[in-house]
Amino acid sequence: MREQNTMQAKQDAKVPTKKLLFFWIDNKLFAVRATYIVEILDNIEVYPVPEPYDYVEGLVNLRGEIVTAINTRKRLSMPEKEEANTSILLFMEYSVNNKIEKLAFYIDSFLGVREVKQKDIKAVPDFGENIDPDFVQGVVKIEDDFAKVLNVSKLF
Repeated sequence: MREQNTMQAKQDAKVPTKKLLFFWIDNKLFAVRATYIVEILDNIEVYPVPEPYDYVEGLVNLRGEIVTAINTRKRLSMPEKEEANTSILLFMEYSVNNKIEKLAFYIDSFLGVREVKQKDIKAVPDFGENIDPDFVQGVVKIEDDFAKVLNVSKLF
């Protein structure tokens, strides 16, 4: 029995995994690869600026670096909430045209980082929800819920 457990542990160690950060927006669970996360901050002042995109909320000063703050609900084509009592910003960076870009996305709360087996991330079903499917690259079961794994390249 012990030998069988050891063999199973070795097989599990070979299964590719990803670390995902899980967070909530409007009682819906989302996830992004943890490698894109710079940090998560609360109660940061956002300076409004005129922008051609309705999902841009303004600019944030992150220790001397100017970062664009994004209304995640609008970016994902989710319905707006009357009282979106959101003040948590999820700072992410991503390489766009060989240049590292940084954006801050409003979220409601976060669950934490979990390691997920690559094989447990499933194809995107038809959600029947008001979320643009282009932004979702898969779904994964976490605890008693399913998280939509976001395609970060589409967010930037």
